[in-house]
Amino acid sequence: MASLSEFQKWEKVAKDLETQADLEDAAEKEAADKALGKDKVALSEDHAKEMNSKAVITSLPSNSTTLMVDDSYLQGKKVLCLKGVSGPGVITVRTTAPLIKVFVDDCSSNLQLVLDAQVLTSHVEVHRTQDFTLTLRKTISTVQLDVSEGVTVEYGDDLFEGEDDRLYFAGVSDLKVKYKGEELKADYKKDGAAKVNEASEEEYQFVVWCSGGKLKKDSLMRIGNKFLTGSTVENSSLDSAARSAIALEKVAEAAQHKLEGNDSFKQGEYAQAVLFYTMAIDKVTGSSLPSAASGGSGGGPSLLATCLANRSACFLKLGHHEKALDDGAECAGVEPEYIKGHFRRGLALHAMGRYKEALENLAKALRIEPKNKQVKDAMKFAEVKLEMEMRKRMS
Repeated sequence: MASLSEFQKWEKVAKDLETQADLEDAAEKEAADKALGKDKVALSEDHAKEMNSKAVITSLPSNSTTLMVDDSYLQGKKVLCLKGVSGPGVITVRTTAPLIKVFVDDCSSNLQLVLDAQVLTSHVEVHRTQDFTLTLRKTISTVQLDVSEGVTVEYGDDLFEGEDDRLYFAGVSDLKVKYKGEELKADYKKDGAAKVNEASEEEYQFVVWCSGGKLKKDSLMRIGNKFLTGSTVENSSLDSAARSAIALEKVAEAAQHKLEGNDSFKQGEYAQAVLFYTMAIDKVTGSSLPSAASGGSGGGPSLLATCLANRSACFLKLGHHEKALDDGAECAGVEPEYIKGHFRRGLALHAMGRYKEALENLAKALRIEPKNKQVKDAMKFAEVKLEMEMRKRMS
C-alpha cells in the first residue's frame, strides 16, 4: 500500500500535467454559452420573468401553524423558496406537477418542511437556518446544508438507498440525519473541519450516505478536480505502473497531444482540435496506465476523461451534438465524479431540445460541485426552456 505522501507526490505529477494543458476558462464558457443558445438569442423580458418566477414563502398564515402548498397555491410556479420563515409550524408541499428546485434560507424556530412532491433536479438546498426539520416523502438524491444549526433531516422508507443519494454539509452544527430508525449526529467542528488554503472551516465539506442499512459520514477532500472521502485518500493504493518510466512517457505523449488540441481550440480550429484529442484518447484507451492517464482512484481528472470532455466541447462548437453527447456520456462513464462529463452531456441535450434530460445531467454536475456558477447558469436556461415546453403542451 502506498503511503499518503507517495499518493500526494503522484497527485502533484498528475496535477502538473493537467494544469499544463487545461482549456482556458473563457474558451470553455464560450462553448457552453453557444450550446445554451446565449450567442444567438438574448432572454426576452418574458423569458427573464419565467426564469425568476418562483413561489416565495416568508411566513406562516396568521393564526395558523400549518400551510399546505399544492398546485393551486403555486399557480404554475416551479421553484419554491422558504425565506425567513419562523416557526413553530409545518409547511407541507404536495403537488401533482413536479417542481424544479427547492430552497430554504434563513428559517428558524422549530419550523418543519414536509416535501411530498417530485423535484426534477432531485436537489434541495438549506442555508443559514436554525431549528429546522426537513422531512422527505419523495426521493431527493442531493441535500446540501450550509452554515446552519440544529437541522434534522428525516428520510422516508427506502428513500436513502440509491447509489447517488447523498447529504452534503458545510458549517453545520448539531445536525441529525434519520433513516429507518437509525440516527446519525454530525457537527462540523466536532467532526474535524479545518481551514484549507483560502477556504474557512465553515466551507469544509462533509458527506452522509447509507450503506448496508447503516448511516455513514466522512469528510470530503479535493484532489485535483475530484472530491474524495477522507478514508478513501488514507486507504488509497497506487498501481506500481505509476512509477514506470514507460507509463510516464505515454502520459507525457498523451498530455502533449492534449496540449496541441487545446492550442487549436483556442485558435478556433475545432476540427483540428478534435484530431489531437482523438490521438491523446487513442494513446491511453485500454492501456494499463497511472490514474492520471486512464482513470481510477488517484488524483485527477484523468487524461482520458479530460480529453473526452474537451473533444465534446469541440463537437458542441461544430454543432455535432450527438457526438458531443456520446463523448460526454463516455467521460461520465470513465469518471462519474468528474463534473465536465455530466456538464457536457447536459449542454448537448439542451442543444438537442431534450431539456428534461439536460436538467437531469446538469443536476448530476451540481451534486459534484454544488456551488459551480456555470452549471447553475446552464440549469437556469434549461429550466426556462422546459417551462416553456410544458406550457406549450398544456395550451
